[in-house]
Formats: sequence, structure tokens, C-alpha cells
Amino acid sequence: MSKSEEYMQILMDTPKGEPMDRYVGFMFECHRAIESGRENIAEWTERLLDPERDPLYYMGWSDKAFEDAAKVFVHETVVRWIEVGDRNEQDKWAILHEIFNNLEEDVMRASKWPTQSTSPCTNLAAQMKLSAQAKFVEDRKSVFKDEPQQP
Repeated sequence: MSKSEEYMQILMDTPKGEPMDRYVGFMFECHRAIESGRENIAEWTERLLDPERDPLYYMGWSDKAFEDAAKVFVHETVVRWIEVGDRNEQDKWAILHEIFNNLEEDVMRASKWPTQSTSPCTNLAAQMKLSAQAKFVEDRKSVFKDEPQQP
């Protein structure tokens, strides 16, 4: 059973409207994004390594692989931050607030001072990471809707 399937089962067992309902839903979304991103990267890699296909052609379309890798990186980082240690419900929400604040700061900083490497691939990776962070923050703001601020 995958992590997203585990969280889906927990979500189904959690009464709707409870704070843990949103937390478990959030974790389900994170794990599903990780799994789908890794599946996409594996499919791209399989096509790249297929001896019947032109690898240079597929490298030319690697922007989607970079995008999926950045999505996986952001979601795995968030999950690691949340799952470190044994936390109670209130601590988990405080950690989520801190994560969102840190990601917003990272997005603002990277937007002001973008990577300027001589390597186009490094620049593309940094650009995709910034985009994944911004999408993550924007797409997950609803998690905090009507959530009381921690003291």
C-alpha cells in the first residue's frame, strides 16, 4: 500500500469537519503528488533509455521531467518537515504554518535574485523549483482557511 493510499484510508476513517480531516487530506495530496511525479519521471526515463528511440530528442523535452522532479522535491521536503518526530495535532498545524511562511519567503527571495549559473540545466532546475514552491503555496492555502492562528 502506498503512502497516499494509507492517508486515503485514514481520511475515510476521519470524521468530516475535524481539523485532522484537513491535515490528513493535506498529507494525502502531498504523497499523491510525490507518487505521481516519480511515476512521470520513471516513464520519461524509460522512454529516454529505450534503444528504439532517439535519446537526444527526449532530452529536448526534459522540461517536464525537471518540473516533475521539482514537484517531488518540494513535496518530499514538506513531508519530511512535518513527519519529523512525534507531534500532536496542534504542533502539526504550527509546523504547517511555519512551512508555508518559509516557502513564501523562499519564493520571494528566489524571485528577487534568480539563479544565474553558466549551466542552462542548473538555471532550469532552479526555475522549476521556484515554480513548484509557488504552486505549492498557492494551491494549498485552502488548508488554512478558517483555521485559528496558533498563539
